[in-house]
Amino acid sequence: MSHLERSGDIIRTRIAPLIHAARAAGITIVHAPAPLAARKYHPQWTQHAEEDDLAPQPVYDTWPPEDFRLRTGEYAQYGLAPAKPVPVVPEAEDIADPIKPTADDVVIATGAQLHRLLRDREILHLLYCGFATNICVVHRDYGMIPMRRRGYNVVLVRDCTSAIENSTTIADEGMKQFAIMDIEQSSASTTSDELIAVSCTHLTLPTKA
Repeated sequence: MSHLERSGDIIRTRIAPLIHAARAAGITIVHAPAPLAARKYHPQWTQHAEEDDLAPQPVYDTWPPEDFRLRTGEYAQYGLAPAKPVPVVPEAEDIADPIKPTADDVVIATGAQLHRLLRDREILHLLYCGFATNICVVHRDYGMIPMRRRGYNVVLVRDCTSAIENSTTIADEGMKQFAIMDIEQSSASTTSDELIAVSCTHLTLPTKA
């Protein structure tokens, strides 16, 4: 089963029912697609944006030199073998249809936006679903590690995620299992069934009146 197929199954059977239950409980739903997808498909991403988000500063300065960063010219010897072209998969570019944002949901593109949203609504606890466990879920600037460093309580919904595997781990999802174990060293985890089973009173997160 490919990563796309596995993710699609998790979305349909795990994440979609959990989001339905969370909406019914009044939980704030925040969608954090890749920043380019947020800007391309979801105009509401600007809701919590500031000037730096709308017109981000260049990542690179004059150092390292551009030829070095691109591994061209006199620095070509440091370049790795060219990667195989990534296939274009339109259905993987944006948020999947079963969990598309509704009018009441929030879409963000940066960790700063997420922080402003949480501050405005006085939210302290974050439940994480999504892909890929070992990359975006933990390392994006709105991911578990950066938001934990900001002081929030971050919780992984471990049956609502899938990792980027390699040829030796794809059969048993070894990268996902390792990522979950690593996350659980410093953060909590739960499952969608456990969350759905909890009463709406216990599920509701603190928000402004």
